[in-house]
Amino acid sequence: MGTTKSLLLTVFVLITCCSYALAQAYDPELFTVCPERSCYVLCPSGDISFCFCISYDGQPLLAPPEEVYLSIECPGELLLLHDSSVKASYLVTEECHSVQGCGREYCWAFQASGCCENATISLHMIGDPTPFYQIEVPIHTLDLDYDCYVTTSDSMIVVENYGSPYHCYDMNCDGVVNSLDTYPWIPMLCAPLCPTHLGHNCSHIIGTKASTWGAIKQIYK
Repeated sequence: MGTTKSLLLTVFVLITCCSYALAQAYDPELFTVCPERSCYVLCPSGDISFCFCISYDGQPLLAPPEEVYLSIECPGELLLLHDSSVKASYLVTEECHSVQGCGREYCWAFQASGCCENATISLHMIGDPTPFYQIEVPIHTLDLDYDCYVTTSDSMIVVENYGSPYHCYDMNCDGVVNSLDTYPWIPMLCAPLCPTHLGHNCSHIIGTKASTWGAIKQIYK
């Protein structure tokens, strides 16, 4: 009797595992991804998110956030702080806010200093390292002098480069470096629409575990 029970339990486990594996199999060719922006800004405290809207086979991707991974490859000088370059998303919203009708919006947040003018961002599903989407974009941070703190000295680097086409100082991704790119440090330029990040640092860690949109709004309201 005991042997029969063990055999049945083994069969059940195998069937369950196989069913789970089949349910998690994705065809990379069936994904549609809409990037949120043409370049991305990060903060050393990890409180700036960037998102991608994702559909699968013509429908919004229904995978939980912890199953959708993003990796950052940077041949430049982007310094990730306390973070792996490969990370699961922490938030998914049912509506795509950047491109309407492009699926569910998955979001990531990294702690970083410095800049990478030509970073490669790749998306893949858990258990499958094959990317279903890749994009090359500039990734810059609010800590431009690598001291792990967001201070006015970082904003002065931007001021000193007004007129430059260098992506690392183009914070609003409009193709030119000017006074509008100092908004993360000087909130009166767009207050109350955008908060300042002055004083944020690599020790001031903002949690980015999987959560709901409602919970995130409670944190950042």
